[in-house]
Parts: sequence; structure tokens; C-alpha cells
Amino acid sequence: MSKMAQIFISYSRIDRPFVKALVEKLQRVYGHESIWFDESLHGGDIWWQEILDQIAACEIFLYILTNDSVN
Repeated sequence: MSKMAQIFISYSRIDRPFVKALVEKLQRVYGHESIWFDESLHGGDIWWQEILDQIAACEIFLYILTNDSVN
């Protein structure tokens, strides 16, 4: 199992460019291992359990909601 993140980021795929830029900024401040979003998940992975494990372990849950993601 991978190291658990302190910050979990949930977002819509349409917002991925924004989220990637945000993650880069957060990683500069908090470190790469402190931020988790789905960049490390692959089609064959047991992704749902990994997401649940990461949510359970996070200290901060960021839910990114934009106009584009709700249209």
C-alpha cells in the first residue's frame, strides 16, 4: 500500500488542467507525498478501495467544484 496522503483532492475530469496546476503549487508547499489525487490510478487497479483508503487517511479533503463541472 502506498503512503497515505494528508490532502485528498476530488474533482471532475473537465477540471483536470486546473487541478494539475493546483496540485503542483500545493506540492511545492506541502511536498509531493502530502497530496493525493487520482493521477496514480490505472484502469486495472482496484481504484475504489484505494480512493476510500485515501479519504479515510486524509486530514484535508478538497472538493473542486467549478461552473464547467456542473454543466
